[in-house]
Amino acid sequence: MAKLRELTSIRIAGGEMNRRWHDFREMADYGSLDVYQPDVALAGGITQVKKIGELVQGSGHIFSPHTWSNGIGLLANLHLSVAISDCPYIEFPYDPPAWTNERRDFVLKETVKPNGHGELIMSDKPGLGFELDDTALAK
Repeated sequence: MAKLRELTSIRIAGGEMNRRWHDFREMADYGSLDVYQPDVALAGGITQVKKIGELVQGSGHIFSPHTWSNGIGLLANLHLSVAISDCPYIEFPYDPPAWTNERRDFVLKETVKPNGHGELIMSDKPGLGFELDDTALAK
């Protein structure tokens, strides 16, 4: 990946499915990526991905988490990216007709949707800002 990055001016993003901190350390040491995309749901939770984000940002790279899980994973990654970075963009899992906001967020009382300007506005509710839908969970 480092060699590919040397050969092109296109930003190279990756790390979406990497699960271990040392994978990201190695990629950062070699300058493998421009944009590092660990996922809270896959790479050890909020605390571990915070460490990864700080590592890659300290190496001069962009931290923008991978968010293709459910609405809870999206919100966890979103909160982390807002808390530790000046992330210029965030991946938003939406690929209709199969992967809609409603399908992704079926266990949440409210779906996560961008406003009319394409922005995700952080909730002022406690925790990650969501409430579970008990009826959906019971099914």
